[in-house]
Amino acid sequence: MARRKLGRPTDQRKALLRNQVSELLWHGRIKTTAARAKEVRRMAEKLITASFLIIPW
Repeated sequence: MARRKLGRPTDQRKALLRNQVSELLWHGRIKTTAARAKEVRRMAEKLITASFLIIPW
């Protein structure tokens, strides 16, 4: 599946998504567009899954 470009250059897009994922994880909710939300969800789910693999319960 191709990633969304969100009308921005690569460096700006990465920074935008990184900041939004951080805000989502810290605050639990963010206000954004549907396209950005879908990309943020992808990144956040990968981080959450990775954290479960690292932390032994």
